[in-house]
Amino acid sequence: MYSNINQLELMMQDDQQAVILEVKDLEVGYAERLFPALNFKISAGQAWALVGRNGSGKSTLIKTLVGILKPWRGEIIGKAGLRLAYVPQRTSISLELPRTSLEIVQEGWDHGWSFLNPWHQERKEQAMMALKQVHADHLSRQRFDQLSEGQKQRVLIARALIAKPDFLILDEPTSAMDPINEMEIFQLLEEICYHQNKSILVASHHPQVVPVLSNYAIYVDRFSQYSAAGAVSEVCTGEAFEKAYGTAYCPLHGGDQLKKGHLHAGH
Repeated sequence: MYSNINQLELMMQDDQQAVILEVKDLEVGYAERLFPALNFKISAGQAWALVGRNGSGKSTLIKTLVGILKPWRGEIIGKAGLRLAYVPQRTSISLELPRTSLEIVQEGWDHGWSFLNPWHQERKEQAMMALKQVHADHLSRQRFDQLSEGQKQRVLIARALIAKPDFLILDEPTSAMDPINEMEIFQLLEEICYHQNKSILVASHHPQVVPVLSNYAIYVDRFSQYSAAGAVSEVCTGEAFEKAYGTAYCPLHGGDQLKKGHLHAGH
C-alpha cells in the first residue's frame, strides 16, 4: 500500500537520519473518520509513542499504517523497500492449539516456507536468533500459553523481528503487565530502537509511555475530535491532552512526569 518515497525528495532530520515513512493529511475510520487529519514523518532509528484513551482510535490508526485498513483519506508514503512488522495485542493471538515459543516466532518467518519441509533449518535458526535478540531464547521449548505476560510479549516481539523490519509497530505491548515487567519491555524496545537502529511506534493509553520512549508522540482522541503529531513539547500541550491526562504531563506546566524517564534526550 505504500507509495515509493522516491516521489519525494528525501528529507533529513537533525540527527541526519533519512525519513522512512511520511503521513500526509491522513484520516482513518470506518463509516466515518475518527479524528482530524494527521501529518508526520518518521526517521530511521526514531521511537514514537502513540497515546490516547481507550476507544480513541489508536488501533484503527495502526491498522491503517500497516495496511490492514485503507486510509479514509490522505497518503502513507514509505521509502522504497521499507520492511514493516506489526506486533498486535497479545489477546489477538489464538491459544486454541498449544505451541512452543519457537513455533510462535517461526510464524513470523516469511521466506523459505515449504509444506514439504515446514521445519526448515534456516527458519529455526532465524527464530532462535530473534529470541536471543529479546533475551528469551531460554523460552524456546516452553508453551506460549503458559508464559507470563512479559514473556509472551518478548516472544511476540521476536516473531516480528524475524522478518528483519526497519519499522516496528506495537499495539499496547505492556497492557495487563505489572510495573516491573512493563519497564523491562520498555528497556527492550529502547535497545531495539537505539542499538539496532530500528524505528518503533508504541501505542498505549498510558501517557507514561511518552517520556520513557521518546521525544516524539502522536495523540489521538475521537471523543474530543483532536489529533496531533510531532515533538512531545508540542503534542502534549494541547487543551484536549491536558483535559484527558491533566497538567502533570504537560511541558507548559513543568511536565514533571514527562521529564522523568527520558532515557535518550537526543531521540
